Amino acid sequence: MEIRINDHPVDFELQGEKKIGEIIDSLAGWARERDLVFFEADINGVRYAIDSLPEMGVDAVKTVNCVFKSRADMVLSTGHEAFEYCGRIIRHIEKANGNGGFTPANYAELLSGLEWLCEVILKIAGILGIDAAVMKYADRPLSAHLDELKNVTSGLKDHRDRAGIRAVAVTVESARNIIMMLFLSDEMKSFQLKSVDAPDEIAASLHKLKKDLPAQADNLELTAIAFQTGKDRDGAERLNSFIDFIFRYIRAAHQSVQVFGLDPKSIDVKGETLEACNESLRGLLVQAMESMENGDIISLSDVLEYEIKPAVEDLGAFLDVLIEKSSS
Repeated sequence: MEIRINDHPVDFELQGEKKIGEIIDSLAGWARERDLVFFEADINGVRYAIDSLPEMGVDAVKTVNCVFKSRADMVLSTGHEAFEYCGRIIRHIEKANGNGGFTPANYAELLSGLEWLCEVILKIAGILGIDAAVMKYADRPLSAHLDELKNVTSGLKDHRDRAGIRAVAVTVESARNIIMMLFLSDEMKSFQLKSVDAPDEIAASLHKLKKDLPAQADNLELTAIAFQTGKDRDGAERLNSFIDFIFRYIRAAHQSVQVFGLDPKSIDVKGETLEACNESLRGLLVQAMESMENGDIISLSDVLEYEIKPAVEDLGAFLDVLIEKSSS
């Protein structure tokens, strides 16, 4: 039987285990010692959730690949899923209002989806150690925004209440900005540093980022143009793609510093350090978020095209340095 962890072969000596579940339990203990989360298992080419493993003896198992994720990865993936969900909800509301309103089924999905969104934001804040009653967005505590998100549906009459459902879209837009704020927080930075990937995975992430960078720089200009010409849906989708890129960059940069023993203050490109570059980029992202919050499309477009785009293009030289350090 071949045993793999995250697609990497491992030597695992059977200690009398007779069922696949017993092997999984042993590997789960290994994961807990390393603060990893057991995500799923691929057994003989079939994927199973960890809570739905088949009753199978080891003699029937040819291959098993156990997929583990760091807690930081789980937070990032769940948060990004919630961020994209907000965009889908907003687009769906716009489409529904233009096509005669929500159906009863769509309406029920909307209500359950908003409950899930509240839970995700609260869990992310809790994992990061953020007090939702203390941290503020738009001069109000996060808890107030979440209460508004929970209560916005209580004022809806039914699936035909277009005005009420449009109000939901405004509240969901705030929720999307809150998720972005959480991901740019100092608490997220500290959390990421506590949960690191293997060196080869970090190196692969750096190479992928360098490959994706030119397209994302062009994407920023197209995002600005989309917003300027009233194509908000296209602009939002392009912005989601860029935010995914930035989330991956922030994580890889933070982890590279820790895993490869680098000093971000000593990595200098054309007179700017990696630390200063990242802080400047973070400030620009906050500025973009504030423009979105205020509905200031002109300022948002300007900061995307004339400030964030050049900053992103400059990341290429820093990624080259990180890639070189990761391979030395």
